[in-house]
Formats: sequence, structure tokens, C-alpha cells
Amino acid sequence: MIHSKLHARLAALLVLIAMIGPVRDANACPFCSAAMQTLSQEIAGADGAVIAQLIEPMTPAAVASATGVTTAEPTMSTAKFRIVKVLRGEEKLGGAKEIEVVYFGEDPPEKKFLISGIAAITPDKIDWTTPVPLSERAVEYVEKLQSLPEAGAERLEFFQEHLEDEDPLLAQDSYDEFARAPYADVIALGPQMKRERLLEWINDPTVGPSGRRLYLTMLGICGKPEDVG
Repeated sequence: MIHSKLHARLAALLVLIAMIGPVRDANACPFCSAAMQTLSQEIAGADGAVIAQLIEPMTPAAVASATGVTTAEPTMSTAKFRIVKVLRGEEKLGGAKEIEVVYFGEDPPEKKFLISGIAAITPDKIDWTTPVPLSERAVEYVEKLQSLPEAGAERLEFFQEHLEDEDPLLAQDSYDEFARAPYADVIALGPQMKRERLLEWINDPTVGPSGRRLYLTMLGICGKPEDVG
């Protein structure tokens, strides 16, 4: 029963794709919507972006003060991070090896983060936003982003390997990359799509509705007649 419903849904989707394909090629995936800014967009839109390692968390007193908890001697402090790699804004950092950022997390020292920021009123200063915790795999992922083509099937080929990734950050970012990609680029990826894997995800009850819509769209491009039989 479940399989027949999926087959019917896919068949209907194939008809819709055939109808809208000629007029939507230049636009984003017609059945997907990006949930948030991608990591690539965050880095590109920043005046400074780094991968950095936590070396000194905020003190308990500083955290209490910053979160509104009354203390005998209210203070405001920052966490200290060591820059591991500069992704953007090297000239604004001026060779700095460490940065200080307001961060309330209780991560262990040496944990790595993506930290981006916008130039402050003072030209040589960057106002840093909340650090994004990175797993070791996420560090490798972020480091590869800048070497990818700005658009096209080759770019999407990288992100399709992280759809439904065990790291939620990578899974969400990869989905958002597909959601914002021109539909023509998604179609061009067709020969490199992993049909069997798409079928598994479509039939997986743990996959969310947004992801399933994307995978049905992709299967509509690379699928075989028996997929709707």
C-alpha cells in the first residue's frame, strides 16, 4: 500500500516536471525551499571568516553576567579562539593568530568552529557572530567549499554525497544547496545521481517531507519506468 502511494506520487511528480521543465530550467528546484543561508553564502557575505579552535571558554562569572544572572561583581568577557584557517578577510585580520568572541557554549578546549563576522565601524576590527560548532568531518567539508565551482552539476555532485549525512549540519547545508540551485543544474546532474539511494531515502519513514520532495524530484530526472510501475 505504501509503495503504491509512493509510485502514484512519483508518477504525478513526473507529469508536473514535464509540464514546468521548459519554463523553470533557469530557476531553483521547483519543489524545494531552502531553510536557511548556506555555509557558502555565510562565508561569501562576511568580511571575515575563519575556522578556529576554542582555547579559553568564557568564565562562569562572565556567562552569568551576560545571561542576566545577578553576581556580586558583574563582568563581561569573551571566549578566546585560535585561528586554524582563514577562509575570508585575511587582510582585515592583519595576521592575528587569536580572536575573542562572545560564546556561551560548554564545548571542550580544542573544539573547532566556523566563525564569520562583519567589519565594525573601526575598519581594522571585525564584529564576530555566534560560532558554529564543527565536527572533524564538517571541518573538511567547510575547507572544500571554496574550491567548488560557483554553480553547475559539478558543484551539486559534491553536495549530493552529503544529503542525509549523519552530521545534521552537513545534511541541512547540502539540502539547502540543492534548494537554491538552478533547476537546470539539478537536471544536468542526472547522469551522476544515485538512483538506488534515492529510492531508499524516498521509502525511509525517517526522511522529512522537504527531503522526500527533493528526492522525488531527483528521481523524476534519473528514474526508470519501473520506478512508477
